[in-house]
Amino acid sequence: MYAVQRCCKIRIRHFLLLLHIFLLLEIFPIHPVSPQAVPSNMENNWSGTVSVFGETGCTSFRLDARIVPENFIYIRRDNIWRLVIPVSTFKARLWLIERDFFEMIRGKDYPEIIVLIPSLKEEVVPFPVEINMAGKTIQTLVIPVNVHEAQKNVLIFQGITSINWRKLGLVPPHRFGDICELHDTIMIKFALKRNF
Repeated sequence: MYAVQRCCKIRIRHFLLLLHIFLLLEIFPIHPVSPQAVPSNMENNWSGTVSVFGETGCTSFRLDARIVPENFIYIRRDNIWRLVIPVSTFKARLWLIERDFFEMIRGKDYPEIIVLIPSLKEEVVPFPVEINMAGKTIQTLVIPVNVHEAQKNVLIFQGITSINWRKLGLVPPHRFGDICELHDTIMIKFALKRNF
């Protein structure tokens, strides 16, 4: 008889414990978060510049954005780096170039350029990146031009890629009619350093 009573008490305790957990979950629900939504900043010591340059019918242009560790987020699940570049950080020698670039890539509507980069190693082989600019996503290859370990635990990476602004649906400003029309290809150069 005593064993039956003890067994019933244990079952009642388990039932009450489960009921308590259920009520807590109802009051304070747990929402699962995907690893992509909360990336890890593991080993996030990137710095450098990203440059955008090209030519028009009458001149060339170049804009540079300074990259700091806060621009990079490591997404562990996909083993990629997410580089977020605010459009406002691109600077040129002339403010007119900055304004035209901001308008062309619709910086007011899309204030960030996002680049997904696979985890880089000390290899000189082209690799795919995904670039989200002006609300459109394109995939392109980055050609490494200089990848080496500058000193122990410091990786230097320089690479270049190109995009066709027409494929992104961008509308560049026209200066002096069509004389200074922007050429189709815009180059993007990455000059990055990573401390381990």
